[in-house]
Amino acid sequence: MTGLTTKQEYQLLQQRKALYIPMFADGKITAKECARKIGISLNPVYVLSKRFKKYGSKIFTHALKGRRGTHCKFTLAQEKAIIAKYKECTNNGAIELAFESFTNILNDFCPGIVGGSVKASVITSLLKRHHYKSPKARRQKERKHAKSRSRRKAEGEMLQFDATPFQWFLWNGDKNYYTLHGNIDDASQKICGLYMCKNECRLGYLEVLRQTFTTYGIPQNAYTDRSSCFFINSHDKSLTLEEKADYCRKSDTLWNQICAKLSIKTIIALSAQAKGRVERMWQTVQGQLPAIFCLNKISTMEQANKFLRTYIDNFNARYKVDTDNKSFRPLENTNLEELLAIKIPRKTKKYGVFTLLSYDFHVKADWAYPHKGEILISEKLGIKFKENGHYYDVELDEPITKVVSERMSRVVEDLINKFMLADTRTLISA
Repeated sequence: MTGLTTKQEYQLLQQRKALYIPMFADGKITAKECARKIGISLNPVYVLSKRFKKYGSKIFTHALKGRRGTHCKFTLAQEKAIIAKYKECTNNGAIELAFESFTNILNDFCPGIVGGSVKASVITSLLKRHHYKSPKARRQKERKHAKSRSRRKAEGEMLQFDATPFQWFLWNGDKNYYTLHGNIDDASQKICGLYMCKNECRLGYLEVLRQTFTTYGIPQNAYTDRSSCFFINSHDKSLTLEEKADYCRKSDTLWNQICAKLSIKTIIALSAQAKGRVERMWQTVQGQLPAIFCLNKISTMEQANKFLRTYIDNFNARYKVDTDNKSFRPLENTNLEELLAIKIPRKTKKYGVFTLLSYDFHVKADWAYPHKGEILISEKLGIKFKENGHYYDVELDEPITKVVSERMSRVVEDLINKFMLADTRTLISA
């Protein structure tokens, strides 16, 4: 029986019993010869012969053959539904999905399949029984890790901010990387905001701040890296990391202006490991969201941003750490839309005309002389021109005039394309 599996050995043994026990019961071979041919001792030969004479050949078939064992946690229909849902979530293997992540998706988004909450070990056993292998089922090398920093004691005492590029829509054949911006509360482990953009940008972090301010309030500290979305970095190679961090804190950026106005202390991480909780959050989110997008047929950034509020609620309900202390401050007497808008200083020409992204735009105001102000751009506000505390709508100047191009950040260009240049293209083609 060398080279055979345990199941194959058992099946071969049963076949030999079914062949030689009836021969011994009929007196065609001796007990010793029957035992030698089957590969068992003498006593079982007599026992099996007696049972064969009483019950017939059914003694060679296992009593539970064709029936589900008492250890099975699900009905056959439930088991088939779970396997079908796993195939759907992984898009037939196109998306890597760990068994633990799949269990959470079942509990949060497909509770009707299993009829309630189910443990990860049960799903793991089921999928392994159907020859599925978890993408995380690999041997981990022993590594020495530094002692983790203790959590802050109060919710809102410190939020960790970060962004991660990932192939979120692989199920739809979209192999492009999109960047998900987010933050996590250090004390309660709650996600306070998530927003997806094409690349890491100011808009993504500003929208995360908007969600945080409106849902929870103002935190005491903001823990970030040295990304150019937050600060202006020094290119002096002679500076140490601490000196570069000090240079970042003193830079006059929109992020520093917001934090200064709301009395939020900025803490700069000198390595990715320093803000390990938000990095660990991304590992969980990357393991779950692509499968959830596949399950809900979400294939665009716009659809994803609408759905992320639901995902945040499910994530927080599952992973939050209960804490009675809260340090969030209410947002009072603050124009949130202006605070979180991208600001571009501009001086209009005669009759309220200004140039932006190689096109002329017109401020809807009765101006006959130049005015100095700033352009405000955001997802909620759109595009406005602010001058002496007054807000004015902006429209394309007709006839459309293309002038010398200027450098503009990707996020600002995308917003202008969204609010203005769609109309521009229509007019140009006409």
